[in-house]
Amino acid sequence: MIGKAKLVPKISSGNLKSVFAFTERIRNLCAHGANEQELSRAMPQREFSKFLHRTQDVTETIRSTLRTLDDS
Repeated sequence: MIGKAKLVPKISSGNLKSVFAFTERIRNLCAHGANEQELSRAMPQREFSKFLHRTQDVTETIRSTLRTLDDS
């Protein structure tokens, strides 16, 4: 919805989908009692680090967009 509404034009739709898909995958693992080994396999440290950086970029861009909308 965020991508379709073009609320964050600086972030591609594919990047948004990637962040939210990975988030959902990890949420499912945690919700269904994945153990530490399963979580490590699902998100190796390098992938998790990339995910955190992309998530931080998305979050900051959304915040900036919302501030801009509030100021208008």
